[in-house]
Amino acid sequence: MKISAKFHTAAFIDAGLENYQQLIEGILPEVQAFRLDEATDGFLQIHQILQQHPELKIVHIISHGSPGCLYLGNSQLSLDTFGRYQAQLEEWQIDNLLLYGCNVAAGDAGAEFVSKLRGLTGAEIAASQTLTGNATKGGNWELEVTTGKMQSVLALLPEVRKGYAYVLNPKPKLEWAEEIGGSGFDEGWGIATDSNDNVLVTGSFQNSININGNTIQSNGGSDSYVAKFLSDGTLDWTTEIGGSGYEWGQKIATDSNGNIFAIGNFENSVQIGGISGGGTGLSSNGGIDAYLVKFFSDGTLDWAKEIGGSGYDTGHDIAIDSSDNVLVTGSFEDEMNIGINSHGNKDAYVAKFLNDGTLEWAREIGGLDSDEGRGIATDSNDNVLITGYFEKDINIGAIPSAVQYGFNTYVAKLDSDGDVEWAKNIGGGRGDLGIGITTDIDDNVLVTGRLIGDMDIYKDNTIDLTSNGAQDSYVVKLNDDGDLEWKEQIGSIDRDGGYDIATDSLGNVLVTGYFSNSDINIDQNSTNDLTNNGRRDGYVVKFSSNSNLVWAEEIGSSGLDHGWGIATDSKDNVLVTGSFSDNNINIDQNNTNDLTNNGRRDGYVVKFSECQALQGTASSETIDGSDCDDTISSFGGNDTIFGNDGNDEASGGRGDDNLSGGNGSDTLNGDGGNDTLLGEADNDILIAGPGNDFLEGGSGNDTLNGGNGSDTLNGDGGNDTLKGENGRDILDGGVGNDLLEGDRGNDTLKGDRGSDTLKGDRGNDILTGNRGNDLLEGGTSNDTLKGDRGNDTLKGENGKDILDGGVGNDLLDGGNKSDTLEGNKGKDTLLGGKGNDILTGGSGNDSLDGGDNNDTLKGNRGNDTLLGGKGNDILDGGVGNDLLNGGNSRDSLTGGEGNDTLNGENGKDTLDGGVGDDLLSGGDREDSLVGSDGKDTLNGGKGNDILTGGLGNDSLDGGDNNDTLNGDRGNDTLLGGNGNDVLDGGVGDDLLNGGNSRDSLTGGEGKDTLNGENGKDTLDGGIGDDLLDGGDRKDSLIGGEGNDTLNGGKGNDILEGGVGDDLLDGGVGKDSLYGNAGNDTFVLAPGMGKDTIFDFEDGSDLIKLEGGLTFGGLTIQNSGGSTLIKDTASGEKLAILDGVDHNSIDTIDFI
Repeated sequence: MKISAKFHTAAFIDAGLENYQQLIEGILPEVQAFRLDEATDGFLQIHQILQQHPELKIVHIISHGSPGCLYLGNSQLSLDTFGRYQAQLEEWQIDNLLLYGCNVAAGDAGAEFVSKLRGLTGAEIAASQTLTGNATKGGNWELEVTTGKMQSVLALLPEVRKGYAYVLNPKPKLEWAEEIGGSGFDEGWGIATDSNDNVLVTGSFQNSININGNTIQSNGGSDSYVAKFLSDGTLDWTTEIGGSGYEWGQKIATDSNGNIFAIGNFENSVQIGGISGGGTGLSSNGGIDAYLVKFFSDGTLDWAKEIGGSGYDTGHDIAIDSSDNVLVTGSFEDEMNIGINSHGNKDAYVAKFLNDGTLEWAREIGGLDSDEGRGIATDSNDNVLITGYFEKDINIGAIPSAVQYGFNTYVAKLDSDGDVEWAKNIGGGRGDLGIGITTDIDDNVLVTGRLIGDMDIYKDNTIDLTSNGAQDSYVVKLNDDGDLEWKEQIGSIDRDGGYDIATDSLGNVLVTGYFSNSDINIDQNSTNDLTNNGRRDGYVVKFSSNSNLVWAEEIGSSGLDHGWGIATDSKDNVLVTGSFSDNNINIDQNNTNDLTNNGRRDGYVVKFSECQALQGTASSETIDGSDCDDTISSFGGNDTIFGNDGNDEASGGRGDDNLSGGNGSDTLNGDGGNDTLLGEADNDILIAGPGNDFLEGGSGNDTLNGGNGSDTLNGDGGNDTLKGENGRDILDGGVGNDLLEGDRGNDTLKGDRGSDTLKGDRGNDILTGNRGNDLLEGGTSNDTLKGDRGNDTLKGENGKDILDGGVGNDLLDGGNKSDTLEGNKGKDTLLGGKGNDILTGGSGNDSLDGGDNNDTLKGNRGNDTLLGGKGNDILDGGVGNDLLNGGNSRDSLTGGEGNDTLNGENGKDTLDGGVGDDLLSGGDREDSLVGSDGKDTLNGGKGNDILTGGLGNDSLDGGDNNDTLNGDRGNDTLLGGNGNDVLDGGVGDDLLNGGNSRDSLTGGEGKDTLNGENGKDTLDGGIGDDLLDGGDRKDSLIGGEGNDTLNGGKGNDILEGGVGDDLLDGGVGKDSLYGNAGNDTFVLAPGMGKDTIFDFEDGSDLIKLEGGLTFGGLTIQNSGGSTLIKDTASGEKLAILDGVDHNSIDTIDFI
């Protein structure tokens, strides 16, 4: 825009103002007007024009404002954004800067804002300290704060200032609404906030209620509840206070440590329990008593007190002073258990308790009739402010009497010891009630309630307020001495009432209540400020500290709706609770049903802020949020968005954007482009959208969603949830117990510190648990899972996966396909699942299960358990005392070093015990067992098995079927078992038992014992002094080399002594005995059968007589060229000495 040289003054009008066109048209002729586009950065628009036109020396900025903040286009100039705009502000060459935004110079924030702005620009500043705009709305066109001499008048024509119908303040925004309700009559009565801006609510319910998905059940007619919501509306916890009668929660407060105090009323007896399951009971002294309870911030009950006597006694309000003492008020009949007595039908009381529940003092307030204590508050000096109503006279200070036929409102101030400092009667006597009371930052006193007819506040016989209908709401401000500052009226032509009141950090006044049937006039200006939706609606009204109406909101449906409680938080957000009936409820005049009624009447909790929706353009820009809960959106360009304080919602739109949430629970959406999203403090939600994005949650429990593209997600602190979605993503949970999901694409997931859950989902993913006890799930495709430190659980699921447990006692499950599992350090459990898997235990006492298919299991170090499962498996125990079970199919088992147990089980298995004292069992089928080094035990089981003892003193048992046993070296024991077995003792002093069937036993080298047992056996002692016993049936015994002993046993046996001095005893049966080389001895005994000795050498061999035989009792005679030896007495033929002359046999041949 080309500016004429005559212009030295510019006015910038924000297009976000109501009817901004009227303001542009009303600029003075000598002032150049500029419109600030509400979709772009308004500050940068101003800066660009000032740089282009240095002749502009006086600048007017007409925009929305709040203390320390100007709303310019889609950005803000505030204490939070000075750092970002400092360089541009220092380039301004202006003399005067006039700021019209409402309250921009108000309070400490406004003063600091003006001071810093002057320092950066060098200009003298004029700024508004109150509402700017229409007088009937409480505004004016005075810029009350100036820093020096101003060269300019206001930029607007007088007639435009007078005719402009709006004020330049931001409107309230509904942040969230929650319903508290079931099928009965449910109410929200009291509300408060704590130092962390959490929201506490109390009320009553019948039957059961649902609060944000949490259901509690009533014990009687109605019960009380206490609920805690986080600042974003999420339910933290809820607890019940109830018995068999009627109970209702009245008001609630918090102390500096976040503890919660609630007051209410109960009938008969009541059970009060915290969320941790602890609780206590109270019993009423009369019809109705009050309860006072303290909960810790987590909902655990600390203590509970009953306040009451024999009559109808109630608790109505509660307050906390700066020392965390507890002040309560209510009404009572007769005598109270806090040391006071009633003087009339009903009196009010005030009581002070220490934080631990100890009663400090109690005061009675009353006369001869009915008096109530309804509201209580404290100021900065711990003075106590109370309000209520009385009939006729009341014994509290020098208070004027009421008229005879109605109620009057009283307001009184007590010091911290309970002594009255002043008391006021501000009613008219026809039924005026003081119900809610609070104080502001300057210790002024604010009261709300209802009035009927005229109200004489000063008691000077002057009517200060007159109800518009049956009854109206009123708001009165008194200074700390009790003098009237101002009064306001809220009323229609029907019944209206004010029920609760609060102030914010700037002294603004917030009131809630209800209005009936007709439209309502709030600020005595004859304008209908709100329109009723049905029979009765709730209202929320904000007045400035000097009584100007700032804004008004309606909460209503077509039924009976009320506002019962109101509070503010540290950011001056407004919290309201109440009830609505019959139908859906519209909270913010947008004709939208914000909540749906569940029964006859439901409670509600709503949060309002004064945040403005900030909107960008298609260009690259910087957008700043405020300290409240902002909604910020941009449509294109590479934008930078700062949410700053508050629970913000920001959307970057197209382009490569940088979004920072700042403090508060924020929702950041990058939309298109390669975006950077930083959640920073508190619990944030980050949604990247398309593009290769970087997301960092910061502190708090955050949710990060990568969307399309190859994204990097960093949870940072807190228990975070990260989801990569489409693309090749990198997810790092950071500190805390995090949930990471890669979703589609080849993703990399890192748990970092904390007990994390990592899910690769689809794609070839890399998952690392790092520190903590983590759960890793690979999902589909070929994944790599590393548990790292901690006791981790790794599940490969589908795909050919690689699993490494790392340090700690881990569980590894390969899942489907052919996987590689390594337990690494610690006591690990490895499950191969389906597929041809490779399992390695690593160090530690591990358990390996191959599962289906052909697996390879390696125990490595430690006392491991290896289960091959189905398939042809290879098992290697490694170092340590291991247990190996081959399972089904053809398995190979190697014990390795250590005392191992190997079980081949089903299938043709190969077992090798390795070094150590091992136990090997072949199981079913044809197995091969090798004990190797050590004292081993080998059991062949069923099947034709091959057993080899190896080094050491081994025990071999062939079991069923035809087995081959080789003791190898060492003093071995070989048991053939059933079947035709082959036993070879090998080197060492061995014991061989053939068992059943036809066995072959070879002693080998060493002093061996061979027992053929049942069956037609062949025994060969081999080298060494052996003992051979043929057992039953026709056996063949060969002593071999050495001095052997051969016992044929039953059957017609063949015994050959072999080389050496052998002893041959044929046993029962017609046996054939061959001494072979050496001095052999043959045993004869009666009843054993006729044996044939084929190579008896006269002079070297001997015959040993047993069974009572003597040489003298023998008959020795020739038999066909051989010698026949008989028992003379019985005639039994004992033996034939083949080819031996009987004449050569004499007594020296017998022993």
